Amino acid sequence: MSKTKYLITESWNGEGYSDSDIEIIEVENDFNGNPNLNELKSILVSKIAQFGYFDIHSIEITDNSITYELDNECQDAGVFYFEPLTEDIFAVAIFPNNCEHEVIRDNETLEEYKSLVRESLEEEYTEFEESQIFGHCAEAKGKDESDLILRNIT
Repeated sequence: MSKTKYLITESWNGEGYSDSDIEIIEVENDFNGNPNLNELKSILVSKIAQFGYFDIHSIEITDNSITYELDNECQDAGVFYFEPLTEDIFAVAIFPNNCEHEVIRDNETLEEYKSLVRESLEEEYTEFEESQIFGHCAEAKGKDESDLILRNIT
């Protein structure tokens, strides 16, 4: 059977939110060639369950995301977004403060976000490598002054 690759974006607003990241997961297709979304959702719910030291307050599963909230004083929450990985996806901008993301499909948008992260790096360091743009948490440089993390599709 064939498989479909999915781009998974995790946006998390709790402690360690700067580790919000992306991942590629492959799922089996059925006999008609359609991806097994139940398998994908099961994998992602299992990832949430691995946060065993937290009590889960709620989990909401939709056609393209799984949102979870923790039962703690901080009201920490996160979202796993998923969509088929296509060749036109360059990168992902993650806004962890509000558990949002943007899939970047054009060079102009990518360069705009890279410029914002570069600005943040210049504010924090006297020297930095261009490769540090991807993965750096640029404070208050994203949408509505949220933090911004760029992740490259490789």
